[in-house]
Amino acid sequence: MTIVANVCITNIDHQYEDIDKSVLNQGIKVTDTKIGDGCFIGFGAVIQAGTTLGTHCIVGANAVVRGNFPDYSVIVGVPARIVKRYNAKTGQWEK
Repeated sequence: MTIVANVCITNIDHQYEDIDKSVLNQGIKVTDTKIGDGCFIGFGAVIQAGTTLGTHCIVGANAVVRGNFPDYSVIVGVPARIVKRYNAKTGQWEK
């Protein structure tokens, strides 16, 4: 795995269900965050709680990532989305 500078990887979220309380007074929720073998996480990316990155995912610079992403995905943007995946049958990266 390669993690470039200024990356944030977290497994916590603030609770926010009670609208009569400040977010800071509602505690936190811990959710597993998983990063697969061979991933590359670009400069300034944020990997949020509960995210799962499959094997050899590439996360672009400054992406904000939340969710489950399959093996061999290129993930970019805010919010992050898959822009390419490797197709093992053709041996090509496809949009």
